[in-house]
Amino acid sequence: MQRIELENYLDSLKFGIDEEKILKEYKPTFKEVGGEQVYLFNKGFDITDFPIEENVSISQQPHDSAIPLHMHDYIEMMFVYRGTCTVKVKGKKIDLKKGELILTNKETPHSVGATTEQDIVINMILKQDYLSPSFLSRFSQKSIISQFMIESLLSNRKQNHFLIFRPGEHNNAIEIMENIMCEFFDRDFCSGEIIDSYLIVLFSTLIRYKNNLTSQEPLNQNDNSSLVDFLRYIEENY
Repeated sequence: MQRIELENYLDSLKFGIDEEKILKEYKPTFKEVGGEQVYLFNKGFDITDFPIEENVSISQQPHDSAIPLHMHDYIEMMFVYRGTCTVKVKGKKIDLKKGELILTNKETPHSVGATTEQDIVINMILKQDYLSPSFLSRFSQKSIISQFMIESLLSNRKQNHFLIFRPGEHNNAIEIMENIMCEFFDRDFCSGEIIDSYLIVLFSTLIRYKNNLTSQEPLNQNDNSSLVDFLRYIEENY
């Protein structure tokens, strides 16, 4: 698939989602967080409304469907490819427009406002198994993204609950995301390896746009370095 074909392809795949059906068929449990009922949506759903089993996966946000307050056990990236989107996380309403994205850590309650058929919002799932030491070591350990992902592996040290990037419409992130989606939706030989490489380029590009992002107190950089080394040792020698 060529990038010029991508937008028409995504338009052809637009779908709504029946919240009542999801709650009835998949029976998500819920827990009380801060006095609010939060659904545990530990299954992502692809464009055909089937559960996603892959460690890294891409789907499209359904239109005309508000997603209730929920959380999950994977990192989620929401990228506005066209139009706008509203996310509410930790009581804060966040409006996103074309070219902007939000990374939400696992076990972080958030909800998503209904989009229209004119909006194209892309969801990317990064499950814990995907965040291997070899993947993390491919980009700067001093970056806020690497800290964010390392914290997602440590259930008692999640400090960055979400990150927002607003690099603007005219930036390389859109082109990189287009390349990732073309590989994902039109699989070919080595598509998985190409997607991995594009993700490193994407995250490295976003690091250049640190301004206007939301974060909490970062981890100690020495902790980051030693943890990646420790995880890599286990990966190579277990």
